[in-house]
Amino acid sequence: MTNLKNNTNKCCSTNNTDTNCTVDIEQCDIFHFMANVAGLTVLHPGGFKATDELAKTCKIGKNTQVLDIACGKGTSAYYFAKKFDCQIMGIDIDEKLVNQAKELAEKKGMGDKLTFKVANAEKLPFSDNEFDVTIFQAALVLIENMEQAVAEAIRVTKPGGRIGVLELTWRKEPPKESLEEAKTEICAYCIPRAKTCEGWKRLLFTNLLLEKEARTYKMGSTHMIREEGISNVFKVMLKWLFNSSIRNRMNKVDNFFKKNDEHLGYGIYVGQKSG
Repeated sequence: MTNLKNNTNKCCSTNNTDTNCTVDIEQCDIFHFMANVAGLTVLHPGGFKATDELAKTCKIGKNTQVLDIACGKGTSAYYFAKKFDCQIMGIDIDEKLVNQAKELAEKKGMGDKLTFKVANAEKLPFSDNEFDVTIFQAALVLIENMEQAVAEAIRVTKPGGRIGVLELTWRKEPPKESLEEAKTEICAYCIPRAKTCEGWKRLLFTNLLLEKEARTYKMGSTHMIREEGISNVFKVMLKWLFNSSIRNRMNKVDNFFKKNDEHLGYGIYVGQKSG
């Protein structure tokens, strides 16, 4: 999911492939907690509604060759392949997550559409001009060298192809107390690394990547059953009901996003590779 280095001695890094957090539930990194403790599979803001908008803007369709950077458990890659009949290569630095993505593809009988491998976003193991579309979903905030990851995405995308980013975005300049709370209260080290819309545009759109779309949205709420499925929602709710540490942590995260609703949202940014 990430190659962002650990920022504290107290919190688990999401770079750690061990699902057993070495500290308590209230202190482990937010992505580790959501994915491996709470058991959620869709972690990007906006859920599949935002994914649909990203796909539409990137012009993903039948047989489009898509690279999904920081694919996690492969849930979004499967959604893309099933809905848009495209070919997906998913990469993640976390071998455990890649193995789960492979299991999902096999379970769903989508091995002809989905391929996953362990790889670093900052040094992609692909040739130049290989993919029609390259996407990041809530990934850049987790990658230590964002500039290098964007440069690599541009390199492996075909001239005229598109690079799509769905990312946490500050809709207003964040209060200092919100940045501090993100780090100290909910262990979300990715949130202070989020940018404003203009900040993301400065990072993404260069002479090599021409701006096609840049839009921001309020965080809003997602349809959990649609995103996770009834079975997984039931499993998550059981944890919430019977494990007070998980319940307290989930409530704390939820309260943070509600408190910062006017400031923190997400954006969809799509550029077209020149050439």
